[in-house]
Amino acid sequence: MRRSKTALILATTVATLAAGGLMSAPAQGAQQANQPKRRIARTAPTWVAHTKAIGAAPRAGMSTFRVYLAPQGGLEALKADVAKVSSPQSATYRKFISAKQYHAKYDATAATAATVSNWLRTNDLKVTSTEAHRRYLSVVGSNAAVEKAFSTSMKQFKHSGRTVQANTTAVAVPADIAPLVTTVTGLDTTPRLMEHHAQPPVGFRNGRPCSKFYGQVAASTQADFKTPLPKFKGATLPYAVCGYTGPQYRAAYQQGSKLDGSGTKVAITDAYAAPTIAKDAQRYATDNGDGGYTTGQLVQSVPSKFTHQAACDPSGWYGEETLDVEAVHAMAPRAIIL
Repeated sequence: MRRSKTALILATTVATLAAGGLMSAPAQGAQQANQPKRRIARTAPTWVAHTKAIGAAPRAGMSTFRVYLAPQGGLEALKADVAKVSSPQSATYRKFISAKQYHAKYDATAATAATVSNWLRTNDLKVTSTEAHRRYLSVVGSNAAVEKAFSTSMKQFKHSGRTVQANTTAVAVPADIAPLVTTVTGLDTTPRLMEHHAQPPVGFRNGRPCSKFYGQVAASTQADFKTPLPKFKGATLPYAVCGYTGPQYRAAYQQGSKLDGSGTKVAITDAYAAPTIAKDAQRYATDNGDGGYTTGQLVQSVPSKFTHQAACDPSGWYGEETLDVEAVHAMAPRAIIL
């Protein structure tokens, strides 16, 4: 009698939970499993078609990747709005919005993130974090789970001199998930090797006219010294200072001091290694009264390869590195610079 009563209570509880939707996840997962899947364009590495796999990726091996979520209204609608802002024929031409307005209007919804996250979890993939504005989900899971969830194969390849793993076909997701996902990245583990050949930019020059000291030349006319310039808040401001040289800085801040950096080393950390640093620094020093560099006084050490994926304008860094070296030599002309 007790067993019958207990069984009745359990059956009633299960029925109540199911009716309230609290046990819908397995049903939803089963429903999605029976749905046709859609391939997401451009999610397969293009190089796999030209490279022979050396074997299957270990099924227990882990993949770490991102699933990017569609913006509110869909990606195509967002692109259309961007085009309108840039089109003179549009009523919204040049009517730009703030970052806050953009996030409010276009960020993927919490419901979108929850739906995609739930689908990933039902496929044994773990969502480790959600980007602050719900641009993407960070996901980790076994290669076996990736293959099953995205209907693709994970293979190992020899690519760019390394053993890597990658998906062999574009990933596929259930039909009701497809509109919520724009792309999936990270399944291809090939590192991007940055080998920059950009030429250094031309040397920086102050605009003319400029002042030898602050307030020397009033900005009352343009560079032709004829065309009038408007005042700013009722006042005429001076042109910017032309730039101080090393001897001027040393006279201002080290007057009477014998400190010149002798016996010291200064380390500078920059990026992308300006290829003309020695020549540029030598030219600047001799042209501006700092004195040239002795043998071994300027040493540049670089790693064998740059492997960071974010290319941050290498030629722009050349000027930054040169400025740093010139500034140190200007204040401490006998210091060794690394």
